[in-house]
Amino acid sequence: MSRAWQVRRIIKSAIPLGYRPAEVRAMIPRDWMLIKLGHEAQNKSQRPGASAPSAADVASLVEKYG
Repeated sequence: MSRAWQVRRIIKSAIPLGYRPAEVRAMIPRDWMLIKLGHEAQNKSQRPGASAPSAADVASLVEKYG
C-alpha cells in the first residue's frame, strides 16, 4: 500500500467522527489509532440488559424512593 492511499483511507474514516482532513494529516498514526480504538470501545454493542441494575439494586431503590 502506498502512503497516500493509507492517508486517504484514514481521512475517509475520520470524516464521520467530525475530524477535518487537515486535522487528520497533522496527527501521527498512533494518535489516530487511539482515537479509533476509543470510538470503537465506546460504541461497542453489549449484551441486552448488561448494564441494567440487579434485582437487589431495584429493591433498594424502591425502598429508598418508594
